[in-house]
Amino acid sequence: MLCRVADQVTVRSWLLLPPLFLATVVGLAGAICAVASSEVALSGPILFGSAAAIAMVTSVDVDWHGIRALRWAGWAYVCLLLVPALMIDGIELPVPIALAIGLVGAGCWGAFRVGCR
Repeated sequence: MLCRVADQVTVRSWLLLPPLFLATVVGLAGAICAVASSEVALSGPILFGSAAAIAMVTSVDVDWHGIRALRWAGWAYVCLLLVPALMIDGIELPVPIALAIGLVGAGCWGAFRVGCR
């Protein structure tokens, strides 16, 4: 999925994975809501909780360079992703904004894929 060398992910790639996931989900929801002619309504706990789970699960593949402080910073990043999951109940967006966010996310995924080759 990400650019892997000896089963290791760079810290930068790992940090970008949850925001790209969020942008992709918002874009897909925007596309579905555009077809259904409705507003985009997303659940904050599900959206940000999933992003935190992705960060936590993929953190074992990160090349932390053996620095213990970076690992602690990784856990702080996961906790930072959990804060909106606990504080934001619902997210409502206009369809054009959701589609624009999704396009940015898709473009970044494309840049990831090109950078891995």
